[in-house]
Amino acid sequence: MEHQNIEKLLILAERYSELSEFFEVISRPNNYAVLRKVVESPKTFSNLMFGLKKNPRTIDRSLEELALYDLIKKENRFYKPSKAGELVVEIGERDIRTMDTHETAEDIIELSRMVDALS
Repeated sequence: MEHQNIEKLLILAERYSELSEFFEVISRPNNYAVLRKVVESPKTFSNLMFGLKKNPRTIDRSLEELALYDLIKKENRFYKPSKAGELVVEIGERDIRTMDTHETAEDIIELSRMVDALS
């Protein structure tokens, strides 16, 4: 019985770690700015670099991190949001305006299910 509890704790710890990393990635200002731009409309690397007035390495790092969590995808030369990426921006924009904690909690649960599906 104790062995099963330890296994469950290890699984929960791993899950928490994955979610923690995910939320850390989307909370970085450059990553969120890139994601918002891509959600507005598909963008090329140059569109992002000049539109956000950031150096190429900063844009590249953000794109890599967002792609790692399948928040964006590249089609031809254009970066486009995934459904999860759109949801992240929707949550962020809504909650900045309304601070609706109940809806935020429900959306975070949905987002965590999307992250689980990627694992």
